[in-house]
Amino acid sequence: MTLPNSDAVPVEVTPVQRSAYQRTTSAVATLEPWKQVHLRAETAGRVTRLNAEVGQKVRRGMALASLDGSVAWRSYKTAKVSIQQAEVTLRKAKLDLQRAQTLRRSGDYSQAQLDAAQTAHDTAKAAVDLARAQSAQTGQQLSY
Repeated sequence: MTLPNSDAVPVEVTPVQRSAYQRTTSAVATLEPWKQVHLRAETAGRVTRLNAEVGQKVRRGMALASLDGSVAWRSYKTAKVSIQQAEVTLRKAKLDLQRAQTLRRSGDYSQAQLDAAQTAHDTAKAAVDLARAQSAQTGQQLSY
């Protein structure tokens, strides 16, 4: 059968049949891990050894790296010396305070001089407490 329209385009007709169809989609994406952890060291130091590899499973509390402890060790030794220096200063301040109290009772010292000796003693005691706290902190860093 011929259609009267001259613009007709010839087509090929085939029977319907089943066939495999593959659908492909392209996309741009950023991959992110399902779980991510940010790490930081408790103390400063040079990393001397890594104890885990990238992608390796790790356990809570596992040491992932070892640090050079020489800086922490020097800080600890310095803190110990600071304690000794502060204790010497405290002993002197205690003796000066005792002398000032004796001289104040005898009337040979003013209240201002006694107050200054008391302040020096209290300051020296605070310096001992501070040096001990710093020593404890640097000692704790050695355990990392």
